[in-house]
Amino acid sequence: GQRDIHRFAQHITNGSFFYNKYATGYYNKTMSGEIVNPFKLLAGHLDLSFVFLFLFPLYFILLSYNLFSSEQENGTIGLLGMQPVPVKIIVLHKLLLRLVIVALSGVSLLLIGGLVNYIITDFRILLFAAAFISYLICWMGIIALLISFKRSSWFNALALVAVWISFTLLLPSILNAVLITRNP
Repeated sequence: GQRDIHRFAQHITNGSFFYNKYATGYYNKTMSGEIVNPFKLLAGHLDLSFVFLFLFPLYFILLSYNLFSSEQENGTIGLLGMQPVPVKIIVLHKLLLRLVIVALSGVSLLLIGGLVNYIITDFRILLFAAAFISYLICWMGIIALLISFKRSSWFNALALVAVWISFTLLLPSILNAVLITRNP
C-alpha cells in the first residue's frame, strides 16, 4: 500500500531477488538480505519528521534564548525603556520574527522534501505545515515563559535545552514504558 502514497517504494514480488543479489552479493531467491530501493538510496535515509520534531525546536531555541538577556547584558535595556513602545512588545516582536524565520524555513524544507521524494502535494501537506507551525507556537510559548523570568543568557539556554530534552526524550520514553506495562 505504500506505492499509492510514495511512488519511490518498490513492489515486492517473487522476482525481487534481483535487488537482493546486488545488495548482498548472493544470487539466490531466499530474500535473506535487505532489499535495496534505488530511489530510496538516491533520496537518503534522513527522516524529515526527525528534523521537524527534534532539530527545529533546537534551532528556534538557538535563535531566541537571549532576546531579553542580551539587552540586559549589553546595557541597551535602558534605551529600549525610553522608547514609546513597551519593552515587552519589542521582545515579543523579536520573538515573532524568529518564529516566522523558523516556520518559513521549515515549510520550505517540507515542500522541497515533498517534491524530491515525489510525495503527493495536496491538502495533507498544508495540514502537516499547520501542525508544524502550531508545534512551533507551543515552543514559542515555552521560550516566552522562560524569557519572562528575566534571567541571564546561560540560564535561559540551559533551561530551554532541559525543557527540550524532557519534552522530546524523557516524557515520550516514560509514556511508552507506562503504556507497554499497561497493554503488553
